[in-house]
Amino acid sequence: MKFVIKMSLFAGLFVASVSLLNTEIVAQNNVNQMKVGTQPDGSILVPTNQLLRPAGFQVYFPGRPVDLVMIPNKGLLAVKNKNSLDLIRLSDRTILQSLPFPKSGSSFKGIYYSESKRNIFLTDAEDLLLVANLDDNNILSWKNPVKMPKPSIGGDPVPGGICFDESENTIFVTLSRNNSLAVINIADNSIIEIPVGIAPYDVILKSETKAYVSNWGGRKPKDGESVYNTSGSNVLVDPGTGIANNGSVSVIDLKNNIQVKNIEIGLHPSGMVFSNDKSLLYVACANSDIISVINTETDEVMDEISVRMKHELPFGSSPNALTISPDGKQIFVANGTDNAICVIDTEKPYRVAGFIPTGWYPGAVAVNNSGTV
Repeated sequence: MKFVIKMSLFAGLFVASVSLLNTEIVAQNNVNQMKVGTQPDGSILVPTNQLLRPAGFQVYFPGRPVDLVMIPNKGLLAVKNKNSLDLIRLSDRTILQSLPFPKSGSSFKGIYYSESKRNIFLTDAEDLLLVANLDDNNILSWKNPVKMPKPSIGGDPVPGGICFDESENTIFVTLSRNNSLAVINIADNSIIEIPVGIAPYDVILKSETKAYVSNWGGRKPKDGESVYNTSGSNVLVDPGTGIANNGSVSVIDLKNNIQVKNIEIGLHPSGMVFSNDKSLLYVACANSDIISVINTETDEVMDEISVRMKHELPFGSSPNALTISPDGKQIFVANGTDNAICVIDTEKPYRVAGFIPTGWYPGAVAVNNSGTV
């Protein structure tokens, strides 16, 4: 099956989702009369029998988007696609270029635009931090990539989330199979690895001396705990069901390059975002249907926010990515299985303000500086 990317553009938000809420589950007798794809009324039926009516404007192109980043001074959006880096002009929603990856496909997360260096940094599915130059004519071209260190268990490191320090001289990259955070000096591409939890996903810096890493597989198991080996690493599991039962965030001391604390949160922690004053860290926990809220002074979990449309609905909203409005008053969460952006008011008590329909399984969300376009 050939998938189509849909970039949803609305209310200052930019969302990456595969193909085609007002999500409806189509009754079986109706399905027999319908084919997957666009329906006469403009709605879209996807293979999961969900009927989608996405809000805003859509940009369609082949592939599967996993991440995106704004290039605000140029009015552009860079999209990390399945096998390419795609550049979209926002004013008329034109795809200016699709630059194929030089070796493998993309990893699950990780793209960053450096204005000072005029480069886009993104991770591939094997062992590279790719670097693309954006010239004055808005043309992308590959520069020399940075090769990530191999894991001790063999195979590829599978780099994921990316962030930079304030000076943009140091890059931080999660290495999923290494169970580590790579600290890269741009001047000479030297790399230091900091051990973290299992299958690190994303990284975010509070300051020049403190970072947080979300660990898909949770903390490292202790002797005697129930585990299962996955891709060469032991993951904590429920002894009765064998299902993974831990998620965590590593607190990193960047002065000494060590993990100083492990914060246990919801399952499958993925994207992270700070409150505007960085006193709080919001973490999307895809397998718990919650946003874990961490106090960054005490590094303790202080709240959990449910992202379900209704509390009586079954588990499975899959919040995986999030961002915050410029004024800090709302969080926008990509609820993958709901095919929607969950909008949360940050004033306590936390409240879900509503849901914005998107395409099929949103996996990345960004907001422009004004939050209006």
